[in-house]
Amino acid sequence: MSMEGYDPTILLQLHIALLEMLRTAKDNTKETKGFQLGIVNVVGRFLQEEVQRSKDKLRQHKMWVQDTPVGERQYVYNSNGKRDIYEISPVDLQIAVINQIRNIENKIKSPG
Repeated sequence: MSMEGYDPTILLQLHIALLEMLRTAKDNTKETKGFQLGIVNVVGRFLQEEVQRSKDKLRQHKMWVQDTPVGERQYVYNSNGKRDIYEISPVDLQIAVINQIRNIENKIKSPG
């Protein structure tokens, strides 16, 4: 954890997890119809809002992440003026997705 009370790597991983979740939801809209499509669309809109909140948090810490990967689990990012590529491991991605799902569940349980 850095002196400012946040870990840039964790912020990066959590944001990438949201991007991957959103990409999965978008991919599922291609194969889904009817009632299930409506559910996937609602989930997708919710994830888009979460991605925007995450972008705002990244911006507060002078960070930015490209929305689309440049390779498998590889994302271009910028942190305090330094541009680089971050490759998230499958395990780190899984942990970040689980954390994001828990965050979303908590928001649903206690909105506002």
